[in-house]
Amino acid sequence: MVAGAQQVRRAREAAGLRTHCAAKSTLPQLLQAMIQQALAGSGSLGHHLRLVMNTRISDSAAIQRRASLNWEFYQELFGRVLKPLARPKDHAESFHAGLRLLALDGSHFSLRNSAAVMAMTRPRPGNQRASAGAFMKWSTAVLLELGTHAPLSVACSTLGMERMEMEIDIARRTLPTLATLGPSLLLADRLYGCASFMLEVMEQGQGHAHCLMRVRDNLRAQQLEVLHDGSALMRVRSDTKARAKAASCEMVVRELRAEVRRTGGKAQTLRLWTTLLDARKHPAEELLKLYAQRWEQELFFRELKRHTGATSMLQADSEQTAQGAFAALVLAASEVAQRRVEAATEADLPVLRLSIAKMGQMLGQLTSMLQSAGDVLTPAQRAAMSHKWLQVMVREAVIPPRRARSCQHGLRRPHSPWPVIRKRVFIDPEVLLTLLPATSP
Repeated sequence: MVAGAQQVRRAREAAGLRTHCAAKSTLPQLLQAMIQQALAGSGSLGHHLRLVMNTRISDSAAIQRRASLNWEFYQELFGRVLKPLARPKDHAESFHAGLRLLALDGSHFSLRNSAAVMAMTRPRPGNQRASAGAFMKWSTAVLLELGTHAPLSVACSTLGMERMEMEIDIARRTLPTLATLGPSLLLADRLYGCASFMLEVMEQGQGHAHCLMRVRDNLRAQQLEVLHDGSALMRVRSDTKARAKAASCEMVVRELRAEVRRTGGKAQTLRLWTTLLDARKHPAEELLKLYAQRWEQELFFRELKRHTGATSMLQADSEQTAQGAFAALVLAASEVAQRRVEAATEADLPVLRLSIAKMGQMLGQLTSMLQSAGDVLTPAQRAAMSHKWLQVMVREAVIPPRRARSCQHGLRRPHSPWPVIRKRVFIDPEVLLTLLPATSP
């Protein structure tokens, strides 16, 4: 009995090794299975790889194959796959004065408490009570094209770090892509709004990239000139680059200040820096309204975690496997973005009027059908089925215009002091955006 069990075990190991070795020549199928798993949000990698390859392969062999792909491979793949999708004639919301609108932000994913994660020496982030968090956090950054939600460049935490990397340091690794995108305008929040980061954007963009970033109120700047539209030219200095004896540690930016107030709400002051110095070509009021599109970056991460990846916890047992899982999410998001742009173009609708959740779900179904059919369908039949399925996706994925965040809040059966709502009323309060003119010193 023992010898028989050993033979069975050896046979299974040999079968797994053979399928693993056979899978070495099927890298496109492995990547397709990773994307399909990300779109489905369930099922093992081996399950999806068996569907794609129409062959037998164990789950462990599929995981070993994915583990052999390092982050350098994914970076090279991203450089070939992640491309801008917006066109000036068809997607005017993705451009401003000929500049492609981009956004940069970071987010954290949770890692499961596996043996490899528990053995990490890096301290866990604390919660609000100053105690260790339940899960180890893993940081990422994404450079995004606004209007289409197409990822253009990504970065993640480096393996083996003793301390958690700063989000801004991870985001810096996405900046070399700016040189390949042509004229662009990068929008970012206060974390990135500083002279050192803006200087790096200008350097990496090779003169084609510009910035529009919110900055903190305590950053110092020297006023040079007050412009006719209420903005002002300021000279700012990067102390970090000055200490490093960099070639350029100063730059001239244009500062805009505005007050945002909702009807019946408190006023909030915005302070923005931009490298667009021409006030006649880029009026201050247009730039202030343009900055509101930065919130699309927050929507993208929600889509990436909930609709594409099903959860904010990666299907990974270590940092290395987390890189593969995150890469699959990015590839899936890029695939869905491409299909959504195609569907929106055919239906003559704005791209964001198509549900990313339904698009991802139906795209996964189409991929499963085509892979299961194999050689039964001819290339012409596959193209016809894909086109027909695209029409179905357009019909099913259209969503009504988004309600404002100011929609009335309440419960039908409240268990709290919230008001009872028997009939929901849509209230659209006026948002007052007032430019605060700069004054001469």
